[in-house]
Amino acid sequence: MADIQTTIKTALGGVGVPVFLGTWQGTEPPAQYITFTTRTGRTVYASDKSTEKEYTVYVEIWSDTSYLALKELVITALEGIGFNATDELDVPDPDVGHYSMTWYGVM
Repeated sequence: MADIQTTIKTALGGVGVPVFLGTWQGTEPPAQYITFTTRTGRTVYASDKSTEKEYTVYVEIWSDTSYLALKELVITALEGIGFNATDELDVPDPDVGHYSMTWYGVM
């Protein structure tokens, strides 16, 4: 299995906007883009053997215009690989739309 960052970036790659691990990178930010970070939790055990890991994924949507359509694409993409949303936060910002989502999954 690919590492969790590659798995998330691949899943979000189909939403049609640039996706960055950590922070946006470049000289001029696009009108819409996504950043994400991950946290690996404790390992799930069965019969004294490590079988799966728990992951928390923090997704940030950045947009000069409404991000609602992009939000739905992100939800579909992450639910498609077995993650569940645990928290959502609309972050007021006078210069750019910013939406934050926290996801939980076991792989």
